[in-house]
Amino acid sequence: MDIISFWKMVAGVAFVAAVFWYFYFRGRSGHRVPREERKLQQFESKLKNGVLEPVEYDITCNLPVQWLIHRFDTEPDDEILEINELEIYELLPAGHTTVIAFYPEQKGKFKIVLGTERTAGVMRVG
Repeated sequence: MDIISFWKMVAGVAFVAAVFWYFYFRGRSGHRVPREERKLQQFESKLKNGVLEPVEYDITCNLPVQWLIHRFDTEPDDEILEINELEIYELLPAGHTTVIAFYPEQKGKFKIVLGTERTAGVMRVG
């Protein structure tokens, strides 16, 4: 084995060890919630005739959220949904279901806006 092959092998082993260390030890600090204690919050909404149902949502801060929005309208082709404070900006295609996944880190009451400043509901994060 020549010296170049030896160093290539050492670099490969070091790379594999670094990848293993990153995935095994990341997020193991004491302030995080253990994986088995985290719960996924899931809820569904309907968007029909420009109206979002239900109009109020209560979710828990610092827990992942999966939100399914079923859009039954065919016009306009796309509808925009925004929750500015939570940095949610989503395009809802006509006749499709859209999945929005997010992790709310801020508590409060936030306005859900459709299209051009049309208030569609409220999301309370507590």
